[in-house]
Amino acid sequence: MLNRLNHIAVAVTNLDEGIKIYKDTLGAQVSKKLALPKHGVTTVFVKLAITKQEEVIGKNTVSAMSSGIYWGYIGLIKNILHKIKSELNYKMLVLATGGLSDLFINEVSEDIIVNKDLTITGLFIAYEEGKY
Repeated sequence: MLNRLNHIAVAVTNLDEGIKIYKDTLGAQVSKKLALPKHGVTTVFVKLAITKQEEVIGKNTVSAMSSGIYWGYIGLIKNILHKIKSELNYKMLVLATGGLSDLFINEVSEDIIVNKDLTITGLFIAYEEGKY
């Protein structure tokens, strides 16, 4: 299951109606309203569980949105890997990083090495090398 998406903005003409749809129709958790007068907007944060759908075409709103997000990311990953390989013109090592990598790698037909802690490991190595 995709645990969370981060920083996706959706503009609505009526925030209360938008909140109702996200809560009642999609089963999302919605935060309290937060006014940002400097930017002229009021925001809420939405936590929406997205699960892998076996079928690309959803049977209802929730499964269609889940499917679109999940399979959209699979297509994005496959396409960018294809384009990078075409530009470099050689077989490359593919690393998947981050907490959501397991969600996607099985659908990408590549030999992929998963290292969820690559960033923090790299920072630690840089710290260790900088101590001397």
